[in-house]
Amino acid sequence: MIRQAAPLSTIGPLRAAWGSRISPAALRMSLLPPSAALDLGLRPGCLRTEQRIALKGIVAPALAAIKQPWPWPRPSDYARYFIDGDRTDYEDMVAARQRRLSRAVLALLALAPPDTGHDQQPEGSDTVMKRLVAEVADGILALCEQSTWCWAAHDDTYVRHGAVLPTVTDPFVDLGAGEVAAQLAWIDAVLGERLEQTYPGLGARVRHEVRARIIDPFLARRDWHWLGLDGDVHNWSPWIQGNIIVAALRLMDDVDLRAEVVSLAIAGLDRYVASLPDDGAIDEGSTYWWNGAARLLEVLERLRVATEGVLDPSRIKPLAALVDFPVAMSFSSDWSISFADARARHTADKSWRTLFHWGRIVGSPGAVALATSHRGSSALPCPVEAGLGRVLVALADEDWCAAGSEPAVDSVTSEGSFLPSQVWLPSIQVSVDRPRAGDVRGLALAAKAGTNNEHHNHNDVGSFLVALDGIPVVIDLGQPTYTALSFSPRRYEIWTNRSGWHSVPVIACHEQSAGARFKARRVKRIPETGQISRGETRGLDMDLAGAYALPSDATWHRSLRLQPDGDGVVTLEDAWDLPSTPEFQAQSLERLLVVGDIEERPDALLLTPADGGRRVALMWSGAQAPNIERRDIEDPLLRESWGDHINRISWALPEATVQGVFCLSIGVES
Repeated sequence: MIRQAAPLSTIGPLRAAWGSRISPAALRMSLLPPSAALDLGLRPGCLRTEQRIALKGIVAPALAAIKQPWPWPRPSDYARYFIDGDRTDYEDMVAARQRRLSRAVLALLALAPPDTGHDQQPEGSDTVMKRLVAEVADGILALCEQSTWCWAAHDDTYVRHGAVLPTVTDPFVDLGAGEVAAQLAWIDAVLGERLEQTYPGLGARVRHEVRARIIDPFLARRDWHWLGLDGDVHNWSPWIQGNIIVAALRLMDDVDLRAEVVSLAIAGLDRYVASLPDDGAIDEGSTYWWNGAARLLEVLERLRVATEGVLDPSRIKPLAALVDFPVAMSFSSDWSISFADARARHTADKSWRTLFHWGRIVGSPGAVALATSHRGSSALPCPVEAGLGRVLVALADEDWCAAGSEPAVDSVTSEGSFLPSQVWLPSIQVSVDRPRAGDVRGLALAAKAGTNNEHHNHNDVGSFLVALDGIPVVIDLGQPTYTALSFSPRRYEIWTNRSGWHSVPVIACHEQSAGARFKARRVKRIPETGQISRGETRGLDMDLAGAYALPSDATWHRSLRLQPDGDGVVTLEDAWDLPSTPEFQAQSLERLLVVGDIEERPDALLLTPADGGRRVALMWSGAQAPNIERRDIEDPLLRESWGDHINRISWALPEATVQGVFCLSIGVES
């Protein structure tokens, strides 16, 4: 489902709320100067005791890294994307370099002696500080001398220049480039003065590189696909333009040009906000909330602070619904609902402080509770993998740093305290149901209708997931490691993206097809009103035939239900009516993708979740005993979620049967 950007003449939510305040002329007056725009009060010698303690774990690895060579992103690894499709080795090396630099910055902040007005410092601290200052300067200069900040998979160097190496005279502005620019801006904000004392001219070099690699190309080219000018708006828009704003706020001294850049980037953000549905759903998958919607929320906060409240985003629609999306897409605090290119397990690069902060702003106790459940016992308030800016903002937030300090009395109940009993997101046609609100126990059902033209699409119309006690048992694999195929016309050669590896049928030897016309028909949320009575069955109905290359008169009605009494029972009923011509009398299959240990019995399958615990029982009618196919998992991202293998259960439906019914029941073993 492609979100359509608002036409240029349309007033989006930001412009509607802020009006002329986002014009360059107004921003020249309202923006704080560069020295104050990103000021969080975090400078060497100015940290509070609890902030120093929070950074304590960063110091040892940062000091140990000084003795090692800096990671070197090799040109040959860059070229591999264009030669053999691999993008991981280069991106991993780039990320390692940036993480090392961030750790050095944080360690320097942690070890800088408190500014007491006295010159005396603890013995040896001056030597350590000099080493860390040198380490930070080395990291900054390494980035400045890196041929490109763009990731190879995004660079148009081959298309425009026939090159497989970066074209330094024609820089491409992508996610990676924006991340470096913002990282340099945050470093300058907290350490700029200290660095300039030892390495005069380093700040000027940073400003030159950001201007040449980011600001000038952003202004010069209007064909960046992430601007949304062609009507297609996605997560790149707030991610890149948010980082451009951060860089401009700190690193641009030309008042007029700075205001022009910020105004232009706000207009781009407005197109993204205008594309968001009223229900706040993200069709790219729940993982992309963190690097799309969350990036939007973060830059809106920066704009509020940098204008001292002149640009206040707190009441802009649909931000409240947007904040609730991660809650809606959770099976538990540890497990996400992994439709499309989502990750089933929460990864280490999430900025939970963003969800916490905005949950409080929009009044979402569920968002606050989910975020707080991840504050845990870790001293660092945000993982370094999330980016330096996010760590610094989280470190400066006293409320977030104190969140989650009291252990829950009932860990089982509190673990799911944020979970709603039902979710319906009509813009992406996804529903979630569980027996009770605020309780992770029992079965939860997530069902998807939708279309096979979504961002980060998998051919998964009609797919569903089931979790037992918050742990997925019927699964959607989610995102594999990206390669050159991932966003190419050959995307559906990747096995995880095909409908054959989702819990949807194979109809007369047909898998689902990709494209806007392949979608669910006659989708109905049950109950339609959204109001439920105690014990009332709920779920999703749809006709799947439209997702396949079938005649228009073919139907495959799928009904997915949760009966919520007790631990709940999930039922699937498929009823089909296919043309009677010979080609549609071919074999049809029902498929179920599961993880865990399977015990076969004559009339049922017992499935134990991968993490142990209670078992679910699968019973069926309309087909004989199924075939169970093991698939070993080699992809490292998939292994993080699913371990070393998953199973695909297939029921062969009666051949030459153009009409029929298949039923499946999933319950907790008694």
